[in-house]
Amino acid sequence: MWKGLLVVSSILIAILSVFLPENLARIHNYVYTSVVPLLIVAVSLIVYVHTRGELRRISLAVILMSLLNWLGEITWNYYEMANLTPSPSLADVFWITAYFPIIYILLIILKDRIKYISLSGYLLSAFFIAVTTVLVLIPALHYAEESLSPIEAFVTNIYIALDIVLIPLLILLFMVYLKRPMGIFYGGLILSATLTLVGDILYNYYDIWGIYYTGSLPDVFHNLDYLVILLVMFEVYRRNVKIVTIEDIERERAKFEFLNKLMRHDILNDLSAVLGYLEIFKQSKNPEILGKIETRIKNSINLIKSVRAVEKKPEIKPIDLKEVVLAEAHGYGNVEINIDIPDVKVLADDLLASVLRNLVINAIVHSDEKIPKIEISAKRLNGWVEIRVADNGPGIPDEMKEEIFKEGVGKHSGLGLFLVKKIVESYGGKIWVEDNRPKGSVFVIRLKAA
Repeated sequence: MWKGLLVVSSILIAILSVFLPENLARIHNYVYTSVVPLLIVAVSLIVYVHTRGELRRISLAVILMSLLNWLGEITWNYYEMANLTPSPSLADVFWITAYFPIIYILLIILKDRIKYISLSGYLLSAFFIAVTTVLVLIPALHYAEESLSPIEAFVTNIYIALDIVLIPLLILLFMVYLKRPMGIFYGGLILSATLTLVGDILYNYYDIWGIYYTGSLPDVFHNLDYLVILLVMFEVYRRNVKIVTIEDIERERAKFEFLNKLMRHDILNDLSAVLGYLEIFKQSKNPEILGKIETRIKNSINLIKSVRAVEKKPEIKPIDLKEVVLAEAHGYGNVEINIDIPDVKVLADDLLASVLRNLVINAIVHSDEKIPKIEISAKRLNGWVEIRVADNGPGIPDEMKEEIFKEGVGKHSGLGLFLVKKIVESYGGKIWVEDNRPKGSVFVIRLKAA
């Protein structure tokens, strides 16, 4: 209810000047155009600070556009109060320049979104350009040539030309987001630009016919343009700036592909181990083997639960490092694992267990010793926690110390260390490998201390 009243009240304030005597209409327009663009800047600045990617770029464009429009309005208001009406004027420089930030940023976004643009988007844009040019621009130029000087005709019509450039760009992006919340955002910008176009057309003809005064119908449409932008940016702010963009969708898709790879890789490792233990159990009937099988099955169950937790709530949080290491240091058969972990918490998520599990499995798989030995230690280091997973295996050649973290490098699927690196970097941490003494390798992970 209150939203409807707010919108209706805002519209009435924007169009009030058309019902007022000329002197009062001018005062109304001076106040309106001095205040509303600054409100747009303030709301857009909040949105800019709290967003990223495409919405952040558009917010920056709206900020620059509104500031330049405000400078144009202030300059023109000064001219009128001083009984000066130069044509063209410094105000025209500000108003024309205001188009360039939004057009430039929309072109950058379109370049990134070109693969998502449908044929209908191109057709609608082409139709708009053709109709507007034929029905509006050509008649306006004809009248302008007869009534205005060449420079005045150029300036009065450059606004319409820029509108004809801007609106199709918005239409193309609107069609990309037609069925998504971001479509409302671009739809609002289209409405705003269309109101500007109508205002520019009316101003053109009012000027040619000599009936224009500040606060008349052309200015009313420009006031409505400012109002629409303000309402659009406020709506984005009111929604806690959670509008989904193509970048967000791509980021989510990449995250789920990564989690899918991680789950397949780790569960395959556990199932392979379970099959191996089953063969041993068939021959030895040793009940301890059943405990190892149970541990591996629990590992897979815990991984699935961890992935679910990350999907629902991927925020980084304090994790008890010692608790995670102790939980992951069991169920690996004929392996000696020594642990030296202080009571410390690191900033990570539930996938930290998968990181340690992969490093332990990696050390076992590549070991050339009858009994692989693994030492897991950690220490504080200037706001960081350095975790070291050392083994007594054959070691890693210097030329492979970076290559092993690339996807597809190594035995089996070649995903283990690649996924480990991805997870560690998602925490804002680092991972690298060093030589162990007298033999083997040390995987070093540096994470932020909680």
